Amino acid sequence: MAPHDDLLRTICHFDETFHEAQNILRTAKQRTGPLSGFNLGPLITGLPAVCAYIASTNLNNTDVTRKNAQIASCLKQSDFIKVLETVKAAFDGSPRRTRSGRNVYDILVQKYHWAFGHHLLNEWTSAVKRTLVLSDGANNSGPDLENAIFFWTYTTATGQNPATPRDFAAEHCTSAKSLTNLLNKLNECCASV
Repeated sequence: MAPHDDLLRTICHFDETFHEAQNILRTAKQRTGPLSGFNLGPLITGLPAVCAYIASTNLNNTDVTRKNAQIASCLKQSDFIKVLETVKAAFDGSPRRTRSGRNVYDILVQKYHWAFGHHLLNEWTSAVKRTLVLSDGANNSGPDLENAIFFWTYTTATGQNPATPRDFAAEHCTSAKSLTNLLNKLNECCASV
């Protein structure tokens, strides 16, 4: 019996949900571990409950509701959502998606005419994110970081900024100060990427 089986049994009332949650949890532990770019840090305590919720959602049953999973996780709602979004991103293996379901980088590539192809962009942005995580040890994620990584990668690859940092930040609902701080951090730690 795995260490989290008791908690999963408490949350999951259907065997089908329980077994699916076990499988998701096993994979989620690997994909959210240290140096993965999706490290949960102290919020890892909520991982079993989040996996139970995802299992229930994947199976399209009502065995585990979001509210019940959040309560079982012992995390406040905002932290539960962070864990949920991080796990989803780790499984997706790519940056967040917009409400229309499009990958954020796809939109940026189209807008700024990235000429090197999606494969290289994904490879380079992943390398930049890994280097950043290794350098500062934090679990950096979210739209501000994705925008900064794209901006930095575009500038490094082409020798030109896609726009002024201020205009880019305004257009992509990112704080100009946050973008500048992240770009400075990327310049410090990612020069060798």
